[in-house]
Amino acid sequence: MSINKSIRDNSFENSDSLKSYLEEKARNHTHFKYYSKSEYISNIIKNHTVYLTNGEKWNDTLDRENLNSSIKEYENFAVCLSFSKSENVAMWMLYSGNDGCMIDYSKDIINQILNTDAVELGVFEHGEFKRLKVLNSCEFRIFISDVIYYADSKKSTGEYYVKRSDEVNGNFKKSLVDNLNFQKKTLPWSYENECRIIVSIKKELLDNLPIKVVAIKFPEKYKESLSKRVYDSPNCKKCNYQESALKSKINWNLCSDCSYVKEK
Repeated sequence: MSINKSIRDNSFENSDSLKSYLEEKARNHTHFKYYSKSEYISNIIKNHTVYLTNGEKWNDTLDRENLNSSIKEYENFAVCLSFSKSENVAMWMLYSGNDGCMIDYSKDIINQILNTDAVELGVFEHGEFKRLKVLNSCEFRIFISDVIYYADSKKSTGEYYVKRSDEVNGNFKKSLVDNLNFQKKTLPWSYENECRIIVSIKKELLDNLPIKVVAIKFPEKYKESLSKRVYDSPNCKKCNYQESALKSKINWNLCSDCSYVKEK
């Protein structure tokens, strides 16, 4: 018997009910891991601020297109987190490298972010956030959602194979997934176990400003407790935070024998 649970398409009346399911799942996680470069993580802690982007630099081009489209009424901004309980080697390699860190946000801090009274809109210039506008809570929608991963089913052209954590379904109705937009990614990304915080803003409220980032502050009192939930890369050269559970257990210098490395 498979250890995987089944996510049943007949449990959902339409895509909206599937979206609600993914949002409910995301709210109940106990881990919210964010992998990035050390300087960016330090900025988050120093300013007790989470930064959401418009996705224009995301490495998944299809996901980038799904987050925003020129024909939509809203502009969406997101920060991508992993709800895995354990550290993820691929996430370390892709987003943190040898000089990065990982924040494991507590559920309390995530709730503080989701209940924010205001967001700041702006851009990053020379590594610092530049505020261009502020919106209050009635001018934006903020929520958190899991991501569902999909691929064409081997059995039917009208169905997908879908996965969310340990839930799988080999014959899931395509129509339910196709309308998810930024709550879906293709199956090869499923190792991420991703959930994401989304802020949606009517484009007319952006005033044609070059908004690239949404910044959300959480109470400064959480800075100390959050700093204790930051972990250095397993291969860090200059370590400042908690020790990774994978320290001394992996080595990902994949180009140790590359000619261009030897020439330097």
